[in-house]
Amino acid sequence: MRAPIVPVTRLALERSIQAEIVMNLRLRHWYVTEFAKPGTHRALRGSVPAGFPDLLCLRPRRDGGAQVLFIEVKRPGQEPTAAQLEAHQALRDAGASVIVATSWEEVHAMLPVTGALR
Repeated sequence: MRAPIVPVTRLALERSIQAEIVMNLRLRHWYVTEFAKPGTHRALRGSVPAGFPDLLCLRPRRDGGAQVLFIEVKRPGQEPTAAQLEAHQALRDAGASVIVATSWEEVHAMLPVTGALR
């Protein structure tokens, strides 16, 4: 049985979009870490490199390894910054999958493309 998709029903703020994505991934047995961002009250100065994606998601693969997926969460109409694009490319060069998403539906649709189990 598939876990239900739980939608965001209020104005799509980045934090509410991120909460929806995290909740739905965890319902599908993904391990998800949310990184505190520089400039927020949760962050210690220098703890997260500039441009680093919002979410680190891990899930076992069928071959015994693990799928590593980074997600940059954006509000609709927003684009990643230059620092974010640079960080995303560095992670891709290291073999990780990185996606930019504005909703859970976008993440869900991209999971097969990244090679992740659904």
